[in-house]
Amino acid sequence: MTRARVKRELIRWAREDAGLTIADVARKTGTSVDRVSRWEEGTLAPTLRQLRLLGNAAKRPLAVFYLAEPPKRFQAMHDFRRLPGDPLAEGSPEFRLALRSAMARREVALQLAEGLDAASPELGMRVALDEQQRDVAARVRLLLSIPLERQRGWSGAYEALNGWRAAIEAQGVLVFQASGVDLREMRGFSIAEDPLPAIVLNVRDTPNGRVFTLLHEFCHLLLRRGGVCDLAEQGARAPEDDRVEVFCNAVAAELLDAGRTTRGFAPPDIAAVSQAGVPFIQLVLDSYYQERITSRDLSEYLGINLKHLATIEERVMGRHVMFA
Repeated sequence: MTRARVKRELIRWAREDAGLTIADVARKTGTSVDRVSRWEEGTLAPTLRQLRLLGNAAKRPLAVFYLAEPPKRFQAMHDFRRLPGDPLAEGSPEFRLALRSAMARREVALQLAEGLDAASPELGMRVALDEQQRDVAARVRLLLSIPLERQRGWSGAYEALNGWRAAIEAQGVLVFQASGVDLREMRGFSIAEDPLPAIVLNVRDTPNGRVFTLLHEFCHLLLRRGGVCDLAEQGARAPEDDRVEVFCNAVAAELLDAGRTTRGFAPPDIAAVSQAGVPFIQLVLDSYYQERITSRDLSEYLGINLKHLATIEERVMGRHVMFA
């Protein structure tokens, strides 16, 4: 059997960063807890097959295990919006994957925009905690060009979600949707970094719930205080965090106009646009047609089979291209 020449620190980092226990890794790689422990102690190396299985379990490419040292862990998330319940602690593997995926998509978007010589707009509006929430909501309406009359004309919660999302994306914000994360753990989070700040919603939430989270997280971006936000009772957090959460909730409530909800299965092209967002998909498509990325890159970035590309392009760009 061919053993993989990798550092034990990389094996432990991949497991811990994915939120997996040693027992989890043993089960997913078809070996024993003792052997996994020895991998991390450096007294035994995994086989190449076991390393690939570990990569699959940790959602990491094989190449990451051959880095000189473990990447620095992302520590910027400090608060986040969730349903009432137990503290987040370190977060589930599903939540960690959603966080990594959002960060990776944002980095891809920045690189593609740079390669296309496309300017990435920065979010120009800023707000402060000492402002009146009603005044902030009025400014947000003007910024997004969504007067109350237009909002009241939306036929239901999905139209409201799409309307708010498109208006926020037009301000240079990436809006993604995560799947697979338990709603009790995460409803949404934001990355408040210019250019291309990002908001992530939990697709398991109701459309109305996602609308509220979207507006709540957009307020976080306007404050330049991104992170993951929770719905713990007032007083359960640090006073400053309480103040931020109360402020963002109040602004979102001022803006929110609840509608009807509907449910149904989304075909692949709609699901791809829903999860990745129009601005991100446009960058990927532009890069692909200028031959700056390969079809394999495109498929990986959008998480689709290429047979769905024509319908996605038609949906996003209003064009329909036939492929041989």
